[in-house]
Amino acid sequence: QARYQVGTQQDWRKRERDMMDRLLAEAQLRYDTLKARCQRVLELLPSRLGRVADLGCGPGVMVDAVLARGGTFEGVALSPEMIKEARRRFDHHEGVIFAQGTAEALDLPGNAYDQVICMAVIEYLTAPDRALGEIARILRPGGSAVITVPKRWHIDRLTVAVAAPLRALARASGFG
Repeated sequence: QARYQVGTQQDWRKRERDMMDRLLAEAQLRYDTLKARCQRVLELLPSRLGRVADLGCGPGVMVDAVLARGGTFEGVALSPEMIKEARRRFDHHEGVIFAQGTAEALDLPGNAYDQVICMAVIEYLTAPDRALGEIARILRPGGSAVITVPKRWHIDRLTVAVAAPLRALARASGFG
């Protein structure tokens, strides 16, 4: 037996406005969080960039910042829809390339990148150690990688899976 909520048109409009306000607030929070993460990544990168690989590039949120710092941009994303959107937005830019792929098995040349960005990807991988190995493989000697883990609860799970590979990556990069 179906139950229908009875209310005036004014009640329904208020509920609709309240729902839209909640959705907009959530979208604003996500945007602000992404913007803050991008800003933090930029703070960790040199002011002058070289050849940059962005693993998990999404629709190309870092392209403009990389180009503004003199870099070239090569983005990799698992989702064909994200690659399609990134190409739609940035294919007219010189020095920007997008490819579908996974961070765990990159189809990118070794020792070729000055910087690697990997934002909010590692915690979703089944083999984060392989992704870290791939990052180490594609980085030029002296290159830098900025890897973010946005959700605190992922860190415990990741700590066990990537502690040893992170130490190895740091040693291979000359950090210890």
